Amino acid sequence: MNISDDLDDLSLAVYGYLQDFRQYSALTDAFVRRMLASGKSQESGIGLAAADLEGINDHSRRIFNETEAAAAAAAKAKGSAAEGGRAMGDILESSGEMNAAFEAISKTFDTLRSEAKAVLSRVADIVDISELTNLLALNAAIQAARAGEHGKGFAVVAKEVRSLAERTNGITAELLARLSALAAGLESSTDLMGKYRGAQDLVAAKTRDAAEKISRSAAAIDDAASRHETVELLSREQTADSGRLSDRLRELAASAAFVNASSSHATAGLESGSAIMEGALNFVGKSRASRRGVDRAAAGTIVVGHDVSYPPWVYLDHGKSAGLSIDYMKDIARRAALDVEFRGDLWENVRKEFEAGGVDAVLNAGWPNPAFGRDAALPTRTYATFRASIFGLKSGGGKPGRATSCSDLGGRKIAVQRGSYVDQLLAGTGCEFLYIENDIQGMVELLWERVDGVATETRVGEYLSRRFFSGSVVAVDEFPVAMDVVMLVRPSNPGLRDTLNAAIERKGMA
Repeated sequence: MNISDDLDDLSLAVYGYLQDFRQYSALTDAFVRRMLASGKSQESGIGLAAADLEGINDHSRRIFNETEAAAAAAAKAKGSAAEGGRAMGDILESSGEMNAAFEAISKTFDTLRSEAKAVLSRVADIVDISELTNLLALNAAIQAARAGEHGKGFAVVAKEVRSLAERTNGITAELLARLSALAAGLESSTDLMGKYRGAQDLVAAKTRDAAEKISRSAAAIDDAASRHETVELLSREQTADSGRLSDRLRELAASAAFVNASSSHATAGLESGSAIMEGALNFVGKSRASRRGVDRAAAGTIVVGHDVSYPPWVYLDHGKSAGLSIDYMKDIARRAALDVEFRGDLWENVRKEFEAGGVDAVLNAGWPNPAFGRDAALPTRTYATFRASIFGLKSGGGKPGRATSCSDLGGRKIAVQRGSYVDQLLAGTGCEFLYIENDIQGMVELLWERVDGVATETRVGEYLSRRFFSGSVVAVDEFPVAMDVVMLVRPSNPGLRDTLNAAIERKGMA
C-alpha cells in the first residue's frame, strides 16, 4: 500500500466521520432551535403571567377594601341587632304587664258574670214570689166577696196587694230582661276576652321567637365579623405573596430574555459550524471524486454512487458505505462478477456527479424520481420498495390531536422532509404540512409536541428512533402505497443495466 492509498483511506474515514458529525449536528441544531423557540414562548408567557399577577394584586387590594367595608357594615349590623334585641326585650316586658292587667280584667269579668247569674236567680225568685202574691190576692178577693159586707175592707186590701203584685211583676220582668241582656253581654265579652288572650299569647310567642332569632343573628354577625377579620388578614398576606411572586417573575423574564439572546448566538454558531462542515464535506468529497476517477479509469471499476443520509438503506459507517441497499449491491456484484466501488455523498452531489459521468450507477433511487428525467437515466428492475409510515410518540397514542392513522390526518400537523416523495402520499388527507430539512428535525418537533406526527420511510424512521431517540418514536400506521426502489444507469451504458437486471432477477427482491 502506497502513500496515495493511505491518503485515500484517510480521506474516506474523515469523510465518514464528518457525515456522522453532520447527523449529530443536525440533531443538536434541531434541539437548540426548538429550545430557542420555546424560550421565546416562555419569555412571552412569563410576561403575561406577570401581567396577570398585577391584575391579581389589583383584585386583592379591591377585595381587601371591600372586606374592610363589609367588616364595618357587620359591626353596624351588630349594633342594630343589639338595639333590636333590647327593644324586643322591652316589648316582651310590656307584653307581660299587659298580660297581668288582662288577667285581672278577665277575673273581674268572670266575677261580674257570676254575680249576674246570681242576681238573675234572685230575680227569678222574686218573680215566683210576685206571682204567688198575686195568686194570694186573687184568693183573698174571692174570700172577701163571699164574706159580703164584712169582707169589703179585706177586699180593698186584697185589691191593693194584687195591684202591687202586678207592678212588682212588671218591674221584675223588665229587670229580668235587662239582667239577661247584661248576662249575654258578659258571656260574649268573656268569649272575646278568650280570643284576645289567645291572640296575645300568639303575639308573645312570636315576639319571643323574634327575640331568639335576633339573638342568633347577633351571634352570626359576631362570627361573620371574626371571619372578615381573618379574610382581611389573608388578603393582606395574598397581596404580599403576589407582589413577591410578581418580582420573581420579572427576574425570571429577564433571565429568559438573556437565555434567548444567548441561544440566538448559539444558533448562529451552529449555523456557522454547519456551513464549515458542509464545506469540509464538499472539499473531501471532491478530492475523493477526483482521485477515484483516475483510479477507476485505470482499473475499470464500476463506481456506484449513493446518498449517505438515508439509513438503514444507505449511509456511512466509520467512513465505509453500509446499509440494506449496499449489502444487496455487493451480493449481485458477486453474482455478476462486477468490481464495484461505492461512492457515498449528499444526494444532490451524487446526482450531479452522475450527470457529469463521475459515477456509473446510482443506488437506492425511488422511482419515478423527479430529480431524474426519464431520458436522463435508465432504471433497473425493482429490487426493493419504500413504504412510508406515520410516526408518533411511543407514550402518546390516543392523545387528542395526535396522529394515529394514515386515514385520519385531517386537521393534524405532520412533519415531512422537504423534497421527499412522502408528501405526495399526504396529498388530499387534509393535514397541515411542516416542511423540515431532515427527519431528525421532524422527530425533535414531535418530542416537543409541535407536530402531531412525522411522515417518513418506515425503516428510516425506525433506524433514527433507535439511534437518536432511544426508540421513543414509533410507527403508528403505514401507508398502503409503496414506491419502487431501483438502480439508475446512464443512458450511454444500457449493457450495465442489462447485467444488473439479470443479477436482480436471479437474486429476487431485497
